[in-house]
Amino acid sequence: MIFVYDITTVVSSEASSEASGYELANAINYESPWLMWRSTSTGAQTITLNYSGSIDSLALLGTNFENVNIKAGGWFAGDGWFADGWFEGGESSSETLGYLRLMNEYRGLIIFTSRDSKIVFEIPAQGTLGGESYFTMSAIIIGNKTIIARRPVSPMNKMLALPVSEITLESQIPKKAALGNKYHTINLNRKGMDISDLNEFRDIKRAVGKTDAFIFYENMNEKGKVFLVRRIEDFSYHKDDYHDFQDGMAMEEIA
Repeated sequence: MIFVYDITTVVSSEASSEASGYELANAINYESPWLMWRSTSTGAQTITLNYSGSIDSLALLGTNFENVNIKAGGWFAGDGWFADGWFEGGESSSETLGYLRLMNEYRGLIIFTSRDSKIVFEIPAQGTLGGESYFTMSAIIIGNKTIIARRPVSPMNKMLALPVSEITLESQIPKKAALGNKYHTINLNRKGMDISDLNEFRDIKRAVGKTDAFIFYENMNEKGKVFLVRRIEDFSYHKDDYHDFQDGMAMEEIA
């Protein structure tokens, strides 16, 4: 499993093209995934992100395109490093996003050697998922990854939640009424933990508040299973014996 909860703020950005009302800022505002960036064509598009500090992860959600070229910071293709740290001279690494059937979109988490200040990626000319004449993207998240080596007990519990509220009718009879929105919850449970394993989830709880959004990637050979989530319950654990703990963490899916 991979988490990106050390999220870096994009200070400034630039896109080759932006349709009116679908500016790049929409995608950078990742906690509002219903807002989208849209290009003006399916010709090659270049996205530049500037930030302070260093990052090693880039998450793209809600895209209708599958292929991306990392122009700065990627190690995937075995490219050599230049003294100034940029690959803008034509060097690049080609990445493929994963298809998430549940959302009917492409998404993915791209990991690279830590890079400072700036990253550039290109969306090459290609067909789109629905045959649109433009590219779309609902969220861009950059930051630094945390890898949790011990996977959850299989299968991981993911379910559709249907929030309801309780109302009282004029007859004073209570009734549950659907709020009309739906979201998925993700429950991770692990067994056979020792203290060092247990601290992994505890560290996430200490770093991430319940209102903070972060990236969770299942990392189980399905590129598209990258989710923007929030915690919805406190971290929990259970001691079976001196060296055998169980732990768990519950999250709600934002995107």
